[in-house]
Amino acid sequence: MCSRENQNYAMKMMFKPRILYLNEVESTVGELQMLKRINASDPCSSMIIKPAYAFQDKEYLYLVLDLLNGGNLRFHLLRELCF
Repeated sequence: MCSRENQNYAMKMMFKPRILYLNEVESTVGELQMLKRINASDPCSSMIIKPAYAFQDKEYLYLVLDLLNGGNLRFHLLRELCF
């Protein structure tokens, strides 16, 4: 297993009522399952953001992920218009 000492994390907060309103429950659950499967197959890969923790409270779902500086892929794709 890879070491996570002195690791910085990013937290993704998802508002539950918005997920329900946009009918994104299945894709939200699928996102975490996909990240877990990829991490299980290659836990030391530097190409995939790894989930560290997932939890929820009454209003939000939280994903705590490895921090990769530079923005997310969607941001860069929208800015560049071509990948």
